[in-house]
Amino acid sequence: MDYTNNSFQNNCERNPALYKQCSLLWLDSWSADSLLKIPKLIVSKFYATQIDTTPSTALALKKHDSVEVSEVYEYFRSIYASLTQPMASPRRYIAFVHTYGLLYTKLQQTIVARCNQLKAGVRKLDEARDVVKNLQTQATTREVVLAAKKEETTFQWNLIMENMRTTQEQEINVKELQAKTVAENKTMLQKKTIIDAELKEIHPRLIEAQEAVGNLNEAALNEIKTLRAPPATITNILEGVLCLMGIKDHTWMSMKTFLSRRTVIKELKSFDSAKINPADRRAVEALLVSKADSFDRVNARRASQAAEPLAVWVTANVQYSQVLERIEPLMTQQANLERNLNAAEQQIVQLTQDMVDVKGKNESLKVQLEATNKEVAELEVSLETIKSTLASASILVVKLQDEFKRWTTQVSELGMTLDTLAVKSILAAAFITYLSDAHENDRVKYVKSWLNLAKIEDFDFCSFMSTEQELLSFKVLGLPSDRLSQENAIIIMQKGDSPAGTSLRPYLIDPSSRATGWLKAYLKKDDIPVVDVSLRDPKFAHELELAVRFGKALIVHEADEIDPILMPLLRGDFVSQGSRDIIQIGDKFIDFNQDFKLYMTTRNPSPILPPASAGVITIVNFTTTRAGLTTQLLSTTLGFEKPELETRKSELLEQTDMMKQDLNNLGTQLLKELASATGNILQNQELLHSLQQTKDKSNEINESLVQKQEVERTLNSEINVYLPLAEFGSLLFFSILDIPKLNRLYKFSLSCFIHLFRKTLGLRSDIKDSTEKRMIYLQRALENLIYEYVCQSLFKGDRLAFALHLTHAMHPTCFQKDEWEVFVGQLNVSAIRVSGIPSWIPDDRQGPVNNLSTHFHNLYHKLNLQNELDWLKFMSVTECEKAFPIGIQDVLSSFQIVLTIQALRPDRLFTAMSDFCKITLDRKSLFPPPTSFREILSDTRSKEPILILVASGADPSQELRELGESVVGIEKYFEISMGKEEPDVVLDKIHEAVQSGQWICLKNLHLVTHWLDSLEKEIQKLEKPHAEFRLWLTSEPHDQFPTILAETCLKIAYESPEGLKKNLQRTYTNWSKEYVVGDRNILRMQSLFVLAFFHAVLQQRRTYIPQGWSKFYQFNESDLRAGAEVLDNMFKSLRGKKIEWSYIRGIFENAIYGGRVDNEYDSRILLSYLENYFNDNILTVNGDKPPKQNVAQGIILPTRESYQDYISLLDKFSDYDPPSILGLPGNIERSWQLTMSNQVITQLKIMARHIIEEGQFVSSVWLNEMSPILNVWKKVNQMNNTTNLLGPPKISDLKLADDLGPLENFVRLEQHNIHEFLRTVHKHLGNISKISRGIMSPNKEMLEIFNSLSKGEAPDVWFKIWEGPQEAKEYITGIVSKVVSIQKWLNLAEQDSLLIEPLNLADLLNPISFMSAFKQYCARKQNLCMDELGFVCFWKRPGGLGSKIPICKLTGLYLEGCTFDGNTLVENTPESPHISKLPDCIIAWVPLINVSDYRNEEAIPIPVYFNESRQKLLTCLNLPIDGSKDNWIQAGVAVFLKSN
Repeated sequence: MDYTNNSFQNNCERNPALYKQCSLLWLDSWSADSLLKIPKLIVSKFYATQIDTTPSTALALKKHDSVEVSEVYEYFRSIYASLTQPMASPRRYIAFVHTYGLLYTKLQQTIVARCNQLKAGVRKLDEARDVVKNLQTQATTREVVLAAKKEETTFQWNLIMENMRTTQEQEINVKELQAKTVAENKTMLQKKTIIDAELKEIHPRLIEAQEAVGNLNEAALNEIKTLRAPPATITNILEGVLCLMGIKDHTWMSMKTFLSRRTVIKELKSFDSAKINPADRRAVEALLVSKADSFDRVNARRASQAAEPLAVWVTANVQYSQVLERIEPLMTQQANLERNLNAAEQQIVQLTQDMVDVKGKNESLKVQLEATNKEVAELEVSLETIKSTLASASILVVKLQDEFKRWTTQVSELGMTLDTLAVKSILAAAFITYLSDAHENDRVKYVKSWLNLAKIEDFDFCSFMSTEQELLSFKVLGLPSDRLSQENAIIIMQKGDSPAGTSLRPYLIDPSSRATGWLKAYLKKDDIPVVDVSLRDPKFAHELELAVRFGKALIVHEADEIDPILMPLLRGDFVSQGSRDIIQIGDKFIDFNQDFKLYMTTRNPSPILPPASAGVITIVNFTTTRAGLTTQLLSTTLGFEKPELETRKSELLEQTDMMKQDLNNLGTQLLKELASATGNILQNQELLHSLQQTKDKSNEINESLVQKQEVERTLNSEINVYLPLAEFGSLLFFSILDIPKLNRLYKFSLSCFIHLFRKTLGLRSDIKDSTEKRMIYLQRALENLIYEYVCQSLFKGDRLAFALHLTHAMHPTCFQKDEWEVFVGQLNVSAIRVSGIPSWIPDDRQGPVNNLSTHFHNLYHKLNLQNELDWLKFMSVTECEKAFPIGIQDVLSSFQIVLTIQALRPDRLFTAMSDFCKITLDRKSLFPPPTSFREILSDTRSKEPILILVASGADPSQELRELGESVVGIEKYFEISMGKEEPDVVLDKIHEAVQSGQWICLKNLHLVTHWLDSLEKEIQKLEKPHAEFRLWLTSEPHDQFPTILAETCLKIAYESPEGLKKNLQRTYTNWSKEYVVGDRNILRMQSLFVLAFFHAVLQQRRTYIPQGWSKFYQFNESDLRAGAEVLDNMFKSLRGKKIEWSYIRGIFENAIYGGRVDNEYDSRILLSYLENYFNDNILTVNGDKPPKQNVAQGIILPTRESYQDYISLLDKFSDYDPPSILGLPGNIERSWQLTMSNQVITQLKIMARHIIEEGQFVSSVWLNEMSPILNVWKKVNQMNNTTNLLGPPKISDLKLADDLGPLENFVRLEQHNIHEFLRTVHKHLGNISKISRGIMSPNKEMLEIFNSLSKGEAPDVWFKIWEGPQEAKEYITGIVSKVVSIQKWLNLAEQDSLLIEPLNLADLLNPISFMSAFKQYCARKQNLCMDELGFVCFWKRPGGLGSKIPICKLTGLYLEGCTFDGNTLVENTPESPHISKLPDCIIAWVPLINVSDYRNEEAIPIPVYFNESRQKLLTCLNLPIDGSKDNWIQAGVAVFLKSN
């Protein structure tokens, strides 16, 4: 179990068996011996066999294996000891050792390989000289052989040329014969075409006849043969058949004989028409003419079934024979042409064969010639190579002599690198393991301390782990060029390449997603298959399984938390099965591929990860740095102001980088070729050419680099003119990063800032004198634009704090040393009283003036406070900032004026702070005029949601609805109240609106904060939304609202209008003219106006909390609508009847407005307003006469049915509301300024502090933040001698007894409670001290206490016991003061003289208990029941009480809202102090029957609160008044206790 885990204590308490049944082994940390042995064991087990053992590295290995290795391992322990608690975890220490082992073996092998390569190159140079002599001998021999071969080549060439001439003649003859053949072939084809055309028609009929005859059967023929006297048709047909067949006998017997042949059908079918005798054919032709009817197919069929096909056969053969006779000459010509063609072709074949024989001889000669030429060419090439090599040999030796020296030097340097490689590898491994999430400054600090431990002068992580070329490639792939990003990239590379189980997987915090984009490009560049998946993707588990199985790189984005399914992978929980590694993914066991890589990314800048998750990952923080942003802004500025400079700079850097890379590549290639070359390197022309190219390129590059360095210096001097704007912008962005500490929704993204920066650069100024002046103008413009943009997102109560914070960050020259720290209370208040503080300074100002004189002697001297007359006016007038003594203001800086007013007149501090900011920021107003939604719409984009931050009691729905109706139409505007619709339905509607260009308004997001992460992810997925699409979001502030969603949105703060005039104008804007006029009832119109005025007054009083109201009440538009509805219903039901205003007042008091009020004295104020406004004196119709009473001074209700009269009345309202219109005292401004200035200073403290979330702990932060509080606690206890009470309580501390009396028992119990509270506070502060020193782990309660104390506030857990001062140092001082005071009370009580001296109830923790004890005491003294007593108070010594009635004199009471002169209450003037001390008050409990005798009828009960916050009511005191009670009720008069 991890005892530093926040749930450790709860787990132990919930599982008592851990104590009862188990033996606990508490391993707080590893021993020093273990820390030394673990690296030895891991390195020897996993990495010893991977170290190079070649002879060249024997020296380095010998040193590594020597006794000095103990020093190397000692560095592990020393570095571990230098770490803070969260970093020094066992798992991370093991990862540290593994990282060292991987780095050392990899780098050692690389260095050894480089040494071997260099030595091989040097060795090749030594061999080059020996080769030269051999080459010279070879050159002489080959020249003789080359001459003989050239003669042989000439003879073979002449013989080939003779044969080629013979061949050419034969080719001519062949071409002539071929031409003749082609012509005859063409003629033959023409003849054939004619013949085919003649035969085309008759041939089908002949075929038809043959087929018909072939279909005859013997039965049909037998039928004819059986005829004795055949018809003429049959005999005529058979006569034609016999005639064509060449049979001369045409008798019937001959015919029957012919038909009786077995082959008669076959003979007829195969009969050749070409063999018909012309005479026979003519005879048949005559027969066909004379006996035409017999050969008609119809007649023939009638005669016999066999007669028809025979008739067709006769006719077809006769016709075919006729055609053959016509084409016979053509066929004869065709035959002759074919014979001639065959003869020509035979002649061509013969000639061709002769040509082939000649060519065969030539080919044989050519082969011989080619072989000879090849030998000649080889000899020539060889000879040329030798000559070329010899020619360049001298140059080669000279140039490689320089390389020889350089490489020899490098071998020596690499040997020295091996000597320190182990130590530097440890430093690099520590950097990778422990500093990946550290700030730039922290990285420098740790590396510096580690260098001292290792006794090394210099170590550069980037240079040691990477090359310049790799860093340049990172930039090309999209990585920011700042050093932090480069270091992070190297860490990611190393972690990604580490074997599974030896390293902690990288977890990227990447708000801008630029690093994630670089990572994808980097992996794809190396052809690594990349899977990009969201942690929220339903297919995530499946994609993870595939990536693990097939060895892919998995990038898990939106990993705001670590999914449990990843934990086995992150922990390296492998199960070995033979050579296989098995890992569990969900409920499956998967084969683990060693090529698998896992990267997790999140855009959340501050993810909350539990220790179990944080311990198995390497957090790599890519949050934007000052340097990185400055570079980015400078590039953006140049792109706008001087694009040619940016282009030239980029081109110059690119060219320089390319040259350096080319030079490095050529040198590496040269060394590689030399080292790997075999044989004579002088014959390697490619190698020699590469050398020549390298040297030429090297000289060229060196010359170019010299020139470009000069150009770069010139460019930099021009670029540096724009650098101040970039630095100013970077500082400005980081100054607004603290604003979310006030409200999580005040989050602004870098992309938004860049957009505004570009917008500023687009501004044109009239300044044309110089670029420097232009930059100053743009700085002011950027500051103004950012201020207004941020202010529109802030509630009014946060704007001055932001202005001061911005002023301090951007204009540090306005503050001298310690001035800001004293102003916000970050420096301890001096406990030493400086002598000489003027007595005229009020008591409550003595401390601040003493503090001023202690820290700023010169300022105190300039003020000359000894001259009371000069400062009299300053201390009394309202606007003291305009009434400094003559000459004083001239010698003070603007902020020293603020410090002076803070010390002497804090009731004007708010104005002083505002004036200071306006002067410094060069603004006319710190509060930009409110912008309407319509004005903001022009700055919105379809892909950027608009988040409306809604203050309690405000509702933008109506205004937004009207805007949507006027811009896109009501049919395209949709409102969704969150909490009513299912999330999936909401997302579906958003997707639909994205496509169709609708407006969606999601209201009350603070009700569904658990779902907002999903909403943000869906918004990020939106691609190319419709141009008219807008997503409006409304939310009240909420601690669980996702900051990523907040920074994604354009934010608008929406509050109730400030001032009565604006409030009423908004109401009448929301009410249409038709609604106001209604049925033209004048009294109704007046009532609506009074209701709106009443509503505005209630809301405006919230400005002056706690005097206006004791707390913030959410009077909102729904109350106003409900009130208007009540009035409407009343006027509808009581037409013509008298209005019962008491009924209306009752509804408003008990149901609508009063339902929100939970303080009886606030309810009294509400009722007073209702009675003043809703009565017949104000709301009455009497013709054109005005009402008897005005709503307020100068506000006369219209008496006509005119809507315009009411609008005109609103225009007459002043923009400034005098306190009297609200019934508040004239000096309410002082109280308000005190409250607001205290609030602003508290906000400044919050923005300056570190917020520690649960699960995060940095002891150094605790120590820095808590040291002032702890020192004050120590000193105040020592000064008051209360240190002896801080230990465990004694048994005798509390002694109660009935015989002591209720008052003494109360005092003893109160002392016990105060002592217990003192010990509780001491315990809490003691725990904080332990946590700060790393002795104890913080739990949730201690985190809450730390967060409160770090912003200078007392924790809530203390407030539950005592509602003391808000300021932490005052609070703990007050606790000790109570210890001292209660001892005085006890001394008086023991002497039975407690009621003799005036008592200050502020000395007590429980003054209510004292009032009860005093009542009980009075009851005993008067022998009455407590229920028979009544409470009375007196402001002068009462008479007639009698000795039996005990009295108690109360002192230390203060009055706010008016002044008491001892006789009656007096209204405050603007110059009156905001609080005044009351005279001592005498209280008593008297018999009820006598109470009326002691009470003044002209008195009003005034509430008595514990303190000025008015949160806890003690009792009430009657104070005499003169005039109406309503004046004092509405003035918010109250009494409170105030501690000394």
